[in-house]
Amino acid sequence: LTTLATPELEIMAILRINDISYSMQALHDIARFWVDFRQTNALLLHTLSITYNISMKLVFLLQQKCPILAPIISMPPLPRA
Repeated sequence: LTTLATPELEIMAILRINDISYSMQALHDIARFWVDFRQTNALLLHTLSITYNISMKLVFLLQQKCPILAPIISMPPLPRA
């Protein structure tokens, strides 16, 4: 049997593999941030990095390792209202 990992689980696995020591709840929160399709602005990715003290290198790793994120991340920033 094979199980399909959800994008959230994939992201959580990447964070854990890279020795990010967060509680499971924090990992879940980070993963939810990443897969929320409304979070398309590059500035928000930077905010994620700052909020959770994740290096931009790891942010880029997440982009590369999670194909579902590629179209989201490559979108232009949302216009300011």
